[in-house]
Amino acid sequence: KEYLNNDKNAILAELKEYALIFQESFDYDIIENELTDEYGVERINAIIFGLETSTLIPYVLYVLKNVTDQQTKRELFEFLESFIMRRMVVHANTKNYNQLFTDRLISHQILSKQEFTDFLETQSDRINFFPTDDELKNGFHSEILVNKQSAGILYLLESKIRNRSLQSTQVLGISKYSLEHLMPKKWENHWGKLSNQEDRIKRNRKLLTLGNLTIITQSLNATIRDSSWATKKKGKGDKKGLLQYSGGLETISKYLQLPEWNEQTIEERANDLYEQAKTVWKK
Repeated sequence: KEYLNNDKNAILAELKEYALIFQESFDYDIIENELTDEYGVERINAIIFGLETSTLIPYVLYVLKNVTDQQTKRELFEFLESFIMRRMVVHANTKNYNQLFTDRLISHQILSKQEFTDFLETQSDRINFFPTDDELKNGFHSEILVNKQSAGILYLLESKIRNRSLQSTQVLGISKYSLEHLMPKKWENHWGKLSNQEDRIKRNRKLLTLGNLTIITQSLNATIRDSSWATKKKGKGDKKGLLQYSGGLETISKYLQLPEWNEQTIEERANDLYEQAKTVWKK
């Protein structure tokens, strides 16, 4: 199939137009700066560059070039964020993204949220499924993700739910945060013994899920990281704890007031994160 009738001048003109759109709309430095809470291309930039999902770029360029109505564009980028982030939470396969965000969505001229949802619903398989609320909930409670994905999920949630008028500090760029396990992987020394092998297996798995993870502005000292809950929160001596490095984050701050941290509180926080996520990343 010929593109633009093989008119070299027309092809060059379109390439130039796309290059200008790329220059104006894509910014790798977004990962260094506070992220807006408004759905749109800035948040998509953070997903592309902060979470290494560059396969989105061709489709995002296509949308930016061909959608002029701002509300339509905003709704489409909101849905795109929901689609990507829900799938990330449930650990959905991304191998087909290269095809989806180049050939399929572009060749079908998907240029609105409605067209995107209609396209997904007409697919005979679930390769590119939009996770349901039940699947999303299970993801927060059960899935084990790589650190970058876990941190990205928590960061993008934080940037949406944060009441910026009540906070004295701003959210930093996504690259400024690292991931911390609230109950440490090496819990045996300071978190009590579990005599039952099955309970140990369950704990070792549960502590890897999103309910037990938080983003922090600086990695904890190793001696603090594996300490008791009380010490891990407050730190010890000149070594600061969670209250210093993540106390202002709404995805974790209220839990830092709890006297204990265990499997039950991990479940409770996972449920809280799910309730926030299903609103932020709605269909």
